[in-house]
Amino acid sequence: MPHTVFSHIWGTLGLLSIMIIVSLYAEGILNIISLQIHRTELKEVAESVAKEIIEVVSIHTLGEEDFTLMDLNIPRI
Repeated sequence: MPHTVFSHIWGTLGLLSIMIIVSLYAEGILNIISLQIHRTELKEVAESVAKEIIEVVSIHTLGEEDFTLMDLNIPRI
């Protein structure tokens, strides 16, 4: 009878290892998707800030004053 106990132990260990491997794979895929979403959001924020900076520079060069102040509106993610 000891061989049935060992087969159950090996079967349980096999199932647990498969569950761990599948969960780690799914976690990795979700991490990749999350990183891609954050990269896209950061590109949008960077483009928005760049447009604001260009606007400030153009207003400053067109203006006659030595000092230009403008609020920077950073979009929330």
